[in-house]
Amino acid sequence: MKKSTAYFQAMIKENKDKLLSAGIPWATVRSWIYGQRVPSIENAIRIAEILNKPLSEIAYRQIILNRP
Repeated sequence: MKKSTAYFQAMIKENKDKLLSAGIPWATVRSWIYGQRVPSIENAIRIAEILNKPLSEIAYRQIILNRP
């Protein structure tokens, strides 16, 4: 089960130093903390690896293709 965006924001805020030291720009981390953006699936996988969390705890953007 995917966790809520609020849970994700709190987790990012708590672990921002780890993310910054892994090379993720502060502007990106800040946008996740304040809920302005959610990461792509690629960044969500990277966050899960950095924080040693399952992907199900990471909020991420899902692209839905509208196919005829």
